[in-house]
Amino acid sequence: MYTLQERIVREISKRNIYGAELRSFQIEQCEVEPPSNHMNTLQSRINAIDIWLSFLPASQAFVIKRHLMDGLDWLQVKQEFKEKWGPECARDERTLKRYQQKGIRTIESFVTLHYTTYAYLWMETDDDSTKGSK
Repeated sequence: MYTLQERIVREISKRNIYGAELRSFQIEQCEVEPPSNHMNTLQSRINAIDIWLSFLPASQAFVIKRHLMDGLDWLQVKQEFKEKWGPECARDERTLKRYQQKGIRTIESFVTLHYTTYAYLWMETDDDSTKGSK
């Protein structure tokens, strides 16, 4: 069993996969059939991740997006961070890791506080358990 923080990291790292899978389902169904349970779950996951990232400071959201969602290594994230915010705002790898960890902790606090309100029950299921329920 994963901790809440580990589940959040897993969800964020799969955000792009969920988006591609949802687009694939939408193309297959051509928007004619009502959305399946799996499509609704994918959309819920995508929306939740986007909301989580929207309330983080820009630097934390950037690091989480580039490292977890886009899969860049720390050297690449460091370089892109420097390019985005300028050489005077360059950060070392340790600082970027701290930004990511702080962002994940902020998201964890939000999810813990609003768990039932936002129905994050899909976080308790294994990713593969919703497949095939079209």
